[in-house]
Amino acid sequence: MTAISVVSDGAQVGNGSVSTVAAAPGIFTVAGETGQAAALNQDGTVNSAGNPVARGSIVAFYLTGDGGAAISVSIGSYSADVLYAGPAPGYPGLTQINAVVPAGLLAGSQPIVVSAGGVASQSGVIIFVH
Repeated sequence: MTAISVVSDGAQVGNGSVSTVAAAPGIFTVAGETGQAAALNQDGTVNSAGNPVARGSIVAFYLTGDGGAAISVSIGSYSADVLYAGPAPGYPGLTQINAVVPAGLLAGSQPIVVSAGGVASQSGVIIFVH
């Protein structure tokens, strides 16, 4: 719980408390909460079914709610090496993750999940791999 106080002209005019968590990561998608991740392939092009990322190359994607916690990424059933997880340049509050697409993945749509502080992002987010 986090206590909140509202102060106006030096006088407290309200207070309360709200439930908070250390992390609640959410991956940005093209539309809605699930489906295609808003991701970029290593060459800077948008990841899509018609433009999949190559195995062994880098994919960049974005999330919020990591709480500054340690981040891990899984793509398909593989752990992905995280090369960068930090502020997205020019976008306060947005985290950019650059991860290596595991070489053992099958081609096609693959689920992507981020864990921050032991909390997993939403399920149902995918990238396309060839």
